[in-house]
Amino acid sequence: MKNLIFVTFFFFSIAAFSQDYLDKIAIQTCDCFSSMSSISDSLSSDQRNLKFGLCMIDAAEPYKKQLKKEYNIDLDQMDGPTGERLGRLVGVKVAGKCPDVILNLQQETVQKSKPANMAATNTFTGVITRIETNGFVTFNIKDEMGKTTTFYWLEFIQCEKDLPAIYTSLTGKLVSVSYKTKEYFEPKLNEYRQYFCLTSLQIIGN
Repeated sequence: MKNLIFVTFFFFSIAAFSQDYLDKIAIQTCDCFSSMSSISDSLSSDQRNLKFGLCMIDAAEPYKKQLKKEYNIDLDQMDGPTGERLGRLVGVKVAGKCPDVILNLQQETVQKSKPANMAATNTFTGVITRIETNGFVTFNIKDEMGKTTTFYWLEFIQCEKDLPAIYTSLTGKLVSVSYKTKEYFEPKLNEYRQYFCLTSLQIIGN
């Protein structure tokens, strides 16, 4: 009976020690990654994951013998499967100890969170001075400072009027437009050019 109690206590002690050092690895990983919070927001998702992985390996280094013996994780042979096993093992602990770190890892940078074809929308107000229909319909619009900008009709334009029916009569009209800046390849110049592509057009006044 005493031997059974001893063996049971022995295995519980091993399990407790195992949990203890895994907790330590998780906490140190959290501290390491959080110390880089000032720059992590500017990093891509892949870069943040790399930083997290390096923090985790550094934190696990003092316990490499235990990890090798108990989980067959060899820190000296950090190939793909080994890294994945360590990540799963410590990641569960990290999620419990510092969930904010997991949220940070799942974030995307502003550039990456937007699809490549999603551009910021801008507005412009002025008088249409010329309309051209060479290939694409373009509107030359002059603002109150006298600056003339060319806008392209390359996609559907929101408008209260039937724009396809009336656009040729808009010369001299005061309008407010929304547009996106997009890049298209110009074969004649053998380079990409920026185009102001209209998304909406509002006629001001009569």
